[in-house]
Amino acid sequence: MKRLILAIALLLTWPAARAETVVACGGENGWPPSSYFGPPQHNNARPVLGYSPDVLHAALASSAFRPEFALLPFRRCLSLAEQGRQVQIVMGATFSPERARQFLFSRQYLHLRP
Repeated sequence: MKRLILAIALLLTWPAARAETVVACGGENGWPPSSYFGPPQHNNARPVLGYSPDVLHAALASSAFRPEFALLPFRRCLSLAEQGRQVQIVMGATFSPERARQFLFSRQYLHLRP
């Protein structure tokens, strides 16, 4: 019985067992190389690929968070992030004073050049 309790305790403290999902969204039109839909998989789902998902995976790798990605109309993405229940992160959003009143920004990881 002690071994069973120990096994359950170890399972509950294992990082992968208690990973919490965070949803990140970006604009649905895709913006390679930042974020875009990859080719359809066996279940016809199209994964979100690109530099922004790669950065987020790397940033959360040693945490208890597991990212999921969605590409949506950008206004909807911002609205859902503002509510914070369905979406917690907006990928590739440009800084503006108005957005800074509503959101926290990471350090800049994308640079646009004309």
